[in-house]
Amino acid sequence: MPLPARGQARTNTLNQPTDSVLFLLFSLTFIATVLYLPHHLQFIISRAWFYMHGDAFESAAAAGGAASSALGTGAAAAAKATVDVVREL
Repeated sequence: MPLPARGQARTNTLNQPTDSVLFLLFSLTFIATVLYLPHHLQFIISRAWFYMHGDAFESAAAAGGAASSALGTGAAAAAKATVDVVREL
């Protein structure tokens, strides 16, 4: 390829295979970002929620303890049985 005359710009500095590889690389990166980033962000948010608020079983056990003090022994036994069933699941 001859050099362009003085004052003229080159029309194409990359060859065709390099352009195709770059297009493919950027296309795949964009598609992966669009498809997987929302799921990954949801996963990170759910982990942060778990670290901040604790496990659901801990909440159920705390609710069972509150029910036992508020409702008496019969309701406390039912609440304890419910908490035990939830833990087994």
